[in-house]
Amino acid sequence: MSIKQNTIETPVGATLQALGMAGMARLSGRDAMAFAQGQFANDLRPLGDGQWHWNLWLSPKGRVLALFALLRLDAREWLAILPDASPEWFAQELLRFRFRSKLEIVPLEGIFAHGGFFAPAELGSDAQREHAAIERGDDGQWRRIVFDLSGASPRTLVM
Repeated sequence: MSIKQNTIETPVGATLQALGMAGMARLSGRDAMAFAQGQFANDLRPLGDGQWHWNLWLSPKGRVLALFALLRLDAREWLAILPDASPEWFAQELLRFRFRSKLEIVPLEGIFAHGGFFAPAELGSDAQREHAAIERGDDGQWRRIVFDLSGASPRTLVM
């Protein structure tokens, strides 16, 4: 999916600004969850479908190789949103540790990110921050994902 506009009008009349290209990688397959659980710093088991959290990929010495948001689309498909790491590098380096695991790690290209300083209407006012609104097409593939990145102030990220 790619959004080529500089701004997007939201259902509540707020405007999302273009943030540029977003780095994303998809981990998919039968062993995707077990592989990610073994490679990344945070526990993935509490995440349900459509939930995300911040995660780290660390070197054996404990140095941060990548900081990213990890979204569980379902048990067999995960998306890593990489704010400052190359998705090609991320996927290539992770593939070195795949061994016999049944999974694919693919960098996603042509993904544009948009953001705004307001709470996402798609998630509702009572939604928990770690949930994402996933819009799927007729083929079942995701077309748009809305994240609530609110901290001290409300923030929305749309991919």
